[in-house]
Amino acid sequence: MRGPIDSGHFDAVSALVRSVMPNHTVYAEPWFREGEVFFRKQPSRRELLNDPDERIVNFYMTVRTRWNELLFLIESTLHSETLSNLADDIFFGRKQMQELYRAWAVWLRYDRERVNRNSWVFDTSAWLAGGREESVIGNRMDRSLAARLENVLLVNRKPMDFIASADSAETFFWLHPTDRKEAVSLMSWLPDIRGTFCFWYPDRRIAEKVAETCSLIRVNDDTGTTIYTNFEIQKTLFDK
Repeated sequence: MRGPIDSGHFDAVSALVRSVMPNHTVYAEPWFREGEVFFRKQPSRRELLNDPDERIVNFYMTVRTRWNELLFLIESTLHSETLSNLADDIFFGRKQMQELYRAWAVWLRYDRERVNRNSWVFDTSAWLAGGREESVIGNRMDRSLAARLENVLLVNRKPMDFIASADSAETFFWLHPTDRKEAVSLMSWLPDIRGTFCFWYPDRRIAEKVAETCSLIRVNDDTGTTIYTNFEIQKTLFDK
């Protein structure tokens, strides 16, 4: 699992991506993790979410299909060293358990590591299936999280294989690799992507190298946050 990233910085990245996202029919993420863009945007016609870590995919599948059972486990979990150690054993495969308990173990690690879950845990908005917007308040899981995943395809593939299968002229990709090797490997893929994409990596030096190699367009906001795109940003009447 990806380590914690400063939540303020990551929220700024998410806001910038959503502000420049072009029209698209298909929304795709090769590295889904906490869904910092997905859970804050309006649904697209088709939404394809991938994560190379099967444990993450299992967590969201369990949220979608066994919501009440998972919520009961989470809300009845006491803060104890015994349960924390049990979650570690399940998470790392030292103790084999069914999907429900493996999802519970992921939640406990998210909670302990303070992974940025602002997109679906704290005061924010979740788009439900009917286009209705509902407030999600409080440091707890909310049913709207499960509802938002209802019509989404969740898969566990290698990121580059997923990109190849999801790519089309109507696809928008949000690309945020989770390690240096994955970020560098994108340099041989990005020039051939037919759809549009936003790219970001926390190490600015690597991000700049990828952007320069692939002739990407730099986009900044007032906070100094930088992402890169393969499309020109559409100016509006109010842009300077």
